[in-house]
Amino acid sequence: TDAELKAKWATRKSPLRPEAIRLEAQGGVVIDVLLDGRGGEAKAQGIRLALTSPPDLRRMGILYGDEPEVRYFKTRYEGKQLLVFPKSGVFCYHAPGEDTTIWFLVRTDRLQDELEDTSTKPTALSPVPDPGAGWDRVGRYGFTDVDVSISGNNRPRGISRLTEDRVEWRLDDALRSFGERNRVRYEPGESGRYDIEINGGKWDSRGTADFSVSASLSVDTPYGRVTESVYDSERCGGSLESRLVNLGYGAIYELERKMARRLANLGPPSPTEAEEARTQAPYTR
Repeated sequence: TDAELKAKWATRKSPLRPEAIRLEAQGGVVIDVLLDGRGGEAKAQGIRLALTSPPDLRRMGILYGDEPEVRYFKTRYEGKQLLVFPKSGVFCYHAPGEDTTIWFLVRTDRLQDELEDTSTKPTALSPVPDPGAGWDRVGRYGFTDVDVSISGNNRPRGISRLTEDRVEWRLDDALRSFGERNRVRYEPGESGRYDIEINGGKWDSRGTADFSVSASLSVDTPYGRVTESVYDSERCGGSLESRLVNLGYGAIYELERKMARRLANLGPPSPTEAEEARTQAPYTR
């Protein structure tokens, strides 16, 4: 358990995940214990060893009384394999021709989880699946919110809550009217969200004040949820309604250019990234 390990070893937090501790060790090895939770009663689920040099597999076989076994992932994107000592619960992710210095030790019953998606026979390499292969790369949002706040302190005559309302209406109408644009589109019922907030500072004796605009757009894509935001500011005075609407339009234009670039560049992970994600499995189970 966590408490037992801390009683026998000098420990510190592990950078691998919150439910892990690092044991202070010597001799060219870093030891991380992966736990099933937090607190003194949390139990060890596996041990990760980071070595300064690759081990001698022949000597490991003698030590464990076990022969290393090569396992191939049923779906492979690159040449990475599992090298396993099945009787001992020891394994590593191994790329042929490369030295392997990261090893895991788990209970033999848990090792079966690692071997579930593998075969003892070589498997063909596959392309990384692209969930967005048929996607039109349009960011859709179904919720809009525009909030305008003009300071009431020393506010010039003719500026009221109605001014705030008119700016909000005009900007919200703009967001909901953009149905024919190429990359960002309002469609009722979609999960995406578009927020604009305009805030004004104190008015000076000349009837001007600093105004800031922040805009945020969040949309769902085949690759996950994507969020972009922009910020701008301007000193405004006369013709305040038009000035604030134009300030909002500028933010909308810049944000949508930013989002369009982001959507255009989305894609599936590279084969190397997909393989690397697979090797993170011991940290998340």
